[in-house]
Amino acid sequence: MVNSDGTVEAISQGKNFDFAVPDGKQILQVDGQALNFINANVKVGDKIKVDYKITPNYDFKFMVGGHALLVNNGQAVKYTKDINVLGGRRARTAAGISADGKKIYLAAAEGRTSRSAGLTLGELSDFMISIGCDKAVNLDGGGSTAMVLKELGSQTGSRVINPEKNSSERKVVSGIGIFNTSPATGVPKGIKFKGPDSILVGESALYDVVGAWDENLHPIDISSWTYQYDSSNNESAQFFGSYLLGLNPGSVTATLTTSNGLTATKEITVKGFDEIVKLTAKVDKKRISDGETLNVTTEAKLKDGRTIALSPKVVEYSINGFVGNFDENGNLTVSSTADLYKSEITVKVGNKTSTTTIYDSSSKIIEMTIGKKDYSINSEKKKMDTVPFVQDSRTLVPVRFVAEAIGAQVEWDAENQIVKITNNDSVMTLKVGENNYSLNDKTSEMDTKSIIKDSRTFIPIRFVAEALGLYVEYNDTDKIVTLVDLK
Repeated sequence: MVNSDGTVEAISQGKNFDFAVPDGKQILQVDGQALNFINANVKVGDKIKVDYKITPNYDFKFMVGGHALLVNNGQAVKYTKDINVLGGRRARTAAGISADGKKIYLAAAEGRTSRSAGLTLGELSDFMISIGCDKAVNLDGGGSTAMVLKELGSQTGSRVINPEKNSSERKVVSGIGIFNTSPATGVPKGIKFKGPDSILVGESALYDVVGAWDENLHPIDISSWTYQYDSSNNESAQFFGSYLLGLNPGSVTATLTTSNGLTATKEITVKGFDEIVKLTAKVDKKRISDGETLNVTTEAKLKDGRTIALSPKVVEYSINGFVGNFDENGNLTVSSTADLYKSEITVKVGNKTSTTTIYDSSSKIIEMTIGKKDYSINSEKKKMDTVPFVQDSRTLVPVRFVAEAIGAQVEWDAENQIVKITNNDSVMTLKVGENNYSLNDKTSEMDTKSIIKDSRTFIPIRFVAEALGLYVEYNDTDKIVTLVDLK
C-alpha cells in the first residue's frame, strides 16, 4: 500500500488487505516478475514512483474484467487458463463482437437450475460462434451470472437469467450495462403484444399488450389508449375481447390496432383434437333434484403436457338416466330424475369422450381415493386417520370410517376379533382373518378377508357396502371409490 507521497506503508504477502482502499492511497497487486522485483527491492518505508499506462492505447471508454478468449477470428479458442474451478457445466456469462465491429453480443446461461444444467466452456465457444461472434471472451460466471432486461416497449425491467442454483445476486466489482441515452420523443412508433403461438380448437387464450415505443425506442405510457384485436380468419379462430377462441384447425393472423393507428401482427396456428391425450368431464355439484341446474365443464390434457378448459362451443353433451337439457354454455337443467338414483353425463370432443356421474339429491355420496386420507361426504371434504389400499385386487378401508360415513353403528369384540356393523335394519358381523360373514343371521362368503393393519381393522369395501345396501362404483383411472347410500 502506497500513500500520496509514494511511501510504502504496508506489504501483504499471499493475501489481500482486509479493508477498502483508503482515500488518497493506492494498493498495488503484483505477480510474476513484478512480485520478484518488489520482494528484492522494496520494503516498508521506501519511497517509490508509480507510472502506469495501457498498451496499446485504444482510448477505451469502458473496461470489464474477463478470463480468457472463447472465440478469435470466428474460430473457437482452446482454453489454456486454469479451469479447476471453471470446468464442467456451469452458469456462464460471455461477451463478443462481430467481425465488422458494429454488433455486441452479451450472453448468459443459467446453471444447475430446473431450467438449465449450464454450459461447458467448449459449448459456450460454439454458441458464441453460432450467434455471429468474431471474437468473444469468457466473463465471470457461476454465482456472478445474471441478466436483467427491459423488453421493447416495457416500462420495467425483469431478471431473465438467474445466478447459479437460483441463488441471490452476488455483489460483483463490475458488470456490463446497455442504456438508451437518446432523447424520448413521445411520438408513437410501434407496439407489441404477446400470447401463445398455437392454440387448440376449443381453447380460449389471452393476448396481452407488452408495450409501445417512440421513434427512439423509449417506452410510451399507453394507459389511456384503446385498442382491439382482429382475426384474419374467424372460421378458424375468433377474438372475444382479448381472448382468442379456436374454432377449426388452420392458421390465422392476429392483428392489434390502436386508437392512434399503430398496428402489430402475430401468426397463430389452431391445432385439432388429435392433440388431446385425455378428456375429463366435471360438474359443479354431484347431487341434483328435479328442476335444478348444474354446470358441466370439459378439461383436455394435451400432448404438450398442458391441461386446458374447452369451450362449450366445441363440446357435444348427452345424458343417460335423468331427463334434462343442455344449453350453449354447458349448463344442464334436470326436469326429472325419473325415479333413478344416478345418471351419467357424457362429453364428446372429436373422437374422445369422458363420462361423469350425478346422483339424486336424496343420496349420500361418499368418495375416497386409494392411498389418500382425504375423502368427502356430499362434496364436504374430510380426512380419515389412515389410507385405503388395494390388496389382492380388493380395496380395503378402515371399518370405522365406513360406519361413520354412512351413519352406521360399529361394535368391536376384541377378544374374538369380531366386527358388528348395524345400518338401519341390516346387521352384519364378520371375523378378522376369515372369509365368512353373517348378514341378518344368514352366513355368506367373501373372496377376501378383513385384516388388522396399523392397529386398524380394514374391511373389503365392495362386499361390505353392497351387503349393507350401498351402491359401490370404482374409477380405475383416478383410483376413486364412490359409495352411494340411498336414504
